[in-house]
Amino acid sequence: MKHISALTGILLLSLTTAIPQHLLLEKEVPDGLPQVNGPGSRYFSHFYMGTGFVAAQSHIAEIPVRYFFSRYTAAGWRNKFKAGRHFAFGLETEYIKTVYDIKQEEGKVFPNEILHKQEMLVLNQAGPGVFLRIQPGKRGDYMGNFLDLGGKACILLQGKLVVKDHEVPDEYRAQRSRTVYKRLQYLEPLSYGFFVRAGINRVALVADCRLSGLFKKEFDEFPEMPQWSFGLQLGFH
Repeated sequence: MKHISALTGILLLSLTTAIPQHLLLEKEVPDGLPQVNGPGSRYFSHFYMGTGFVAAQSHIAEIPVRYFFSRYTAAGWRNKFKAGRHFAFGLETEYIKTVYDIKQEEGKVFPNEILHKQEMLVLNQAGPGVFLRIQPGKRGDYMGNFLDLGGKACILLQGKLVVKDHEVPDEYRAQRSRTVYKRLQYLEPLSYGFFVRAGINRVALVADCRLSGLFKKEFDEFPEMPQWSFGLQLGFH
């Protein structure tokens, strides 16, 4: 019992000391005071990561993909410059990996009509982005609520087609195979689009639309890949 009482006392002491510290970190600072360093300052930069899924759209012919399996992951560095009480603008540099999981069904045209167990177009891209940030309401030295409207460009670092099969010729004495095709001739080296981002402090919902095509004009036999994606971002600050 003595050990239990001592342990309870230590936990209560830790709790009472932690609560004031938490309140101090989240304490609001009046907007009129200049912030030297922090999310509410004139200039602030931070690292962020994101993930999400490719989404369908109806007004263009699209290559059928498996939507839950077609996804992206992203990481980047963001710089924010305060332009007033409720406005800011920013620059960011992002790396993004997108996987389009192509449906294997009759009538498939990309990259050919051959059906496999699984076939994925994997894009590794990086590039800059710019945005205007709207921040309603009062806030202290933390990010608060915000809405970002922006555009970005992506340079293709690597594009590859990954093909998986479970039917392997007997002479290979194997049960499955994985083939990777690189330096794909039909991919555009540059793409661009816009995004909308709504967030609360560190967490944001993102909708992204690619305006440019993924394929070069001479490969017009290919429909377009889905252009919209939706996901979450987490800022580390």
